[in-house]
Amino acid sequence: MKNFLSFNNITVSSASQVISGFNRLVSQIIQIVGTLNSKPQLNSIILSNISLTVGKNQINHTLGFPPNGWIIVDLTTASSITRYQTSNNTTLFLNSTVATTVSLQVF
Repeated sequence: MKNFLSFNNITVSSASQVISGFNRLVSQIIQIVGTLNSKPQLNSIILSNISLTVGKNQINHTLGFPPNGWIIVDLTTASSITRYQTSNNTTLFLNSTVATTVSLQVF
């Protein structure tokens, strides 16, 4: 049988093998993209050097949708920081036990 296509020691003997291989590749890419899309942390922003006062603080974010969560990525003073209200499309509502500066990953 004559080879349809051959490269890097891979031999393909028919166009249907090429199409089948391409379809498997596309399926795997779709699966990988789907997995990545299910990770909310990949659609995040970093809010740097946010000054928090003691008590309630409102912090604007630019996600355009209510965040799934937030992570403190930098903190200048030991503090307990908690959410006191559900976040919305534009604002985080955080309570701090001491005045501090934080950087947050919001996702």
